Amino acid sequence: MNKVTAKVSTQVEAALDQQACASEGWANKLRLWFAIVFGAAALWLWSSGSQARYIYLTLAVSWLIALLVIKAKLKGEFPASLVTLTTNLDLAIISLGLLLCWWTGLFAERAPEIFFCYFPVLATTAMRYRLGLVIKAGVYTAIFYTVVATIATGFPFVPLTMLIAMTIVTALVSWKPKSLLVKAVADAAQEAYELGAKEREAELADKIQAGILAHEIQQVPGLWVVAKHEAGLETGGDYYYVFETEQGPLLAVGDLGGQGIKATLAVAQLHSQLSNIVLRESSLPGILQALNAVLWQRHHGAQQFTCVLARWEGEEMHYVNAGHLPAIRLSKQQRSQLPVTSGPVGASEQATFTEETVTFPARDLLLVYTDGLYNEATPERAHGIAEVERMTDQFSHGEVNTICYRVFDCCKPHREIPKDDRTLVVIRRQPSAFEKAGQETPAGAAA
Repeated sequence: MNKVTAKVSTQVEAALDQQACASEGWANKLRLWFAIVFGAAALWLWSSGSQARYIYLTLAVSWLIALLVIKAKLKGEFPASLVTLTTNLDLAIISLGLLLCWWTGLFAERAPEIFFCYFPVLATTAMRYRLGLVIKAGVYTAIFYTVVATIATGFPFVPLTMLIAMTIVTALVSWKPKSLLVKAVADAAQEAYELGAKEREAELADKIQAGILAHEIQQVPGLWVVAKHEAGLETGGDYYYVFETEQGPLLAVGDLGGQGIKATLAVAQLHSQLSNIVLRESSLPGILQALNAVLWQRHHGAQQFTCVLARWEGEEMHYVNAGHLPAIRLSKQQRSQLPVTSGPVGASEQATFTEETVTFPARDLLLVYTDGLYNEATPERAHGIAEVERMTDQFSHGEVNTICYRVFDCCKPHREIPKDDRTLVVIRRQPSAFEKAGQETPAGAAA
């Protein structure tokens, strides 16, 4: 059991490292905001003759350079070790502004405006869930500001107490999620081990996946998504999530190979990795190639991930089916399959992935599922696919929720906990305002 607990801690640490890298996207948005604000302030003061305009211009240029350099780095591999460097860079730019205020004799007048930049930077530092980094950043900030302010105007009692309070709060925020997550997973694993029951392990997997997978009913711009998931006794590698990207909503549904709670924890790590990749990759093949590199480096083909990636852009749906079951497209005219386009993710070091595009009018439906959906009824893939399609035809005139729940329940012949986890996701493309004006809503199609 000690080995299990130690492994949980290691995997949580790795997942939080991925989150720290992913948070750089939000930190870059903050840098862009600072660049815009200080650039606008410099323009506003330009005709006044004040030295503050040069200070603001220097800060705007510094933020912009940091933004461009870090954004370029994010397009490639972004090691977790660079998180500390980017945090120190943010603090150094603010400190530069304070030094320039002191040098030009404008500390009392302009330094408070720059001082407040410390607070959002410390907040983004807390998002990286690194207690040591937060404490070091807070201590560095407090010491530097105290020294400069004391020389310039006198001891900064009130600003210093605010900085100390902010450091304490952000330190608690960065420390608690990690400690609570490790404790919650470790305690649940200990309980499952002591009970010695597969049912308890299935409940544990369900709790962990509940914190990873998307909500059962979810509305994102242009889509209505309904999903059902049930944890299994022996396997727990099912995954689904809806990402909101600049190009449009991105659906990911897949099945990661593995057994029991180990597979569930691997899914948690995969979700963290995929979330990071989606931030820096825009094309569907590019996303899967980046994920393939991660899985191959770690498992060398021993653990593969079959999945369907689909993104809606207006009336078109772009998708890649990487070794997964064929998705079902349900339109007003007919039901059709969206077949496999590529091999599984992680099966080959040189794997490539092919993207397909289909027209996807408003109110059309897409059903994506894992093999656990039909495994309790039949172990044969072809018969299972046919059974899912038969159930889809039977309930095709119902609402989106009805189709999802009825197909999910009717594909399981009994009420016992299944061996394999089961997942079904049903998506309907919502009509835009223009489409609503030009079409009548078919009876029974509303979500």
